[in-house]
Amino acid sequence: MKPSEERFWDFCLDDHARDDIPSMINYILKVTERRSLSYIAFSNGTACGFAAFSRDPLVASKVDLFVALAATHIIKGLYNPIADAVARTRPGLTWFMFGRKTVLPYTLFWRRMLGPTLFAKVIDASLLFLFNWKSRNMKDEDKPLLYAHLFSFSPVKGMAHWFQITASGRFQMYDDSFVLANKETYSGVVPPRYDVASIRCPIAVFYGGCDTVPDSEALLADLPSSTYKHFEEEYEHLDFLWADNAKEHVWPRILSLLQRHAKGNDGD
Repeated sequence: MKPSEERFWDFCLDDHARDDIPSMINYILKVTERRSLSYIAFSNGTACGFAAFSRDPLVASKVDLFVALAATHIIKGLYNPIADAVARTRPGLTWFMFGRKTVLPYTLFWRRMLGPTLFAKVIDASLLFLFNWKSRNMKDEDKPLLYAHLFSFSPVKGMAHWFQITASGRFQMYDDSFVLANKETYSGVVPPRYDVASIRCPIAVFYGGCDTVPDSEALLADLPSSTYKHFEEEYEHLDFLWADNAKEHVWPRILSLLQRHAKGNDGD
């Protein structure tokens, strides 16, 4: 397959949870000859972890700690009402607006055309428009470098899946029912829900008081009671990666958790 073909981009969170994460974990453990590993993820990566570890207890048993930064499973929606209305429509509108390949394919082009500084200002304006993120916890002089890593080639199907989760309010598998394709994947009318309460590996959730995207209250209510929780009142979504004070507020806690839970060193 080639990136120019639609079928190359025919994947979403379900595929990551079913195929990619188990394959990566198994490969790492085979190469390192360890019994387990720690899985640290951010945003969409946390959702992939919640999905993978809830659907496959064997995979979860190989994880000694799951650290979820800007933890996400259900999202509240978008701050801008027009964008939010689009996010709550059927996938047909998403296909019409964005096609069936990758989201924002010209991002790299505009990054080169605008230059790092102006591109960073455009990103700041976009984040404010869509999510009401002020991005004040990051240094302005760091943003041109940081934002160069913000966008990657992601499938439109993955975005459509998140739109379905937004509209349904359920952390569920992708719904292909509008083309009757889901009958080959699962039976019934309502797509199966990922049961995050069933996850048995230790979980540490980091969430922010100014993050307008994830429904953190719903996530905390769904997760096992043993889940470690850390709340940063002033943090938005990206701050768990790039806030100037993350090295004091976040990283020491992660290192402490890793030392406490790591058990895959075969006696080291």
